[in-house]
Formats: sequence, C-alpha cells, structure tokens
Amino acid sequence: MQNPTQSYKTLQLHVRTMAEDGYYIRESISQAEVDSLYVGFPNLFSIKLHHGGSFHGFPGRSYVRGKIDYVDLIDIDKFSVHDMNDLMLKLGHREVLHVPIFYSFLVPEKDLDIGLSSLDIDLDFVRLGEIG
Repeated sequence: MQNPTQSYKTLQLHVRTMAEDGYYIRESISQAEVDSLYVGFPNLFSIKLHHGGSFHGFPGRSYVRGKIDYVDLIDIDKFSVHDMNDLMLKLGHREVLHVPIFYSFLVPEKDLDIGLSSLDIDLDFVRLGEIG
C-alpha cells in the first residue's frame, strides 16, 4: 500500500497524463474525486456541457431536448475553439466537420435570457477562465 505522499504523486501523474489530450469526458467518477484531482493544478477546471438540443422561448429561455456531459481536466491556458470542435466530434456531433458551430457559456449567476456569452475565438476561452 502506498503512503499518502506516494498516492498523491501517483494521482498527479495520472492527472497530467489524462490532461495531455486537453480534457477528459467523465464516465464514472464522482465530483468529489474530480475536485481532489484539481489540488495543485489551478489552471484545470470542469464544464457541464449541454449539447444536441435547442433554445426555446423568450423571456424565460430554456435549453430543451439536449444531452449533458461533464468534461474534466480542461487546462484553461491550452483549451481552444479547435479543442471544442474535437470534443464535439468525440460526443458524436459530425456536423462540426461541415457547418460552423456556435458555442457559448452561461455567466455565473445569470439566466439564459441575458447571461450567455459567446465562445467564438480563443480569446473568449481566456475570458471564460477569468470569469470562472
């Protein structure tokens, strides 16, 4: 059995290896486990990704008929529009190969009517890191 220091070093190595792709689509890990992975890695974060649906109604906008995936180990200093397109391909959205896809994020403590901010260029991802 490893001592806590060895376990932590092993965990850090695991995080670095997983993050080399730029992200990890969560399969079966709890939020508490994810939070423990981020200790010592201030540039890493997770997103709750809504995709495959559409916005409906205004005012009182909602996102309907979509899926939700959690994506972990994103390094805000490296993540870009290209990575987002790659992520969407891995989630089965082949249309990113043929048509432009528009990404946005919800500003914390805002609603869908006024809180959506675009993620069109790499600088927008930097702004996301500053807000989050």
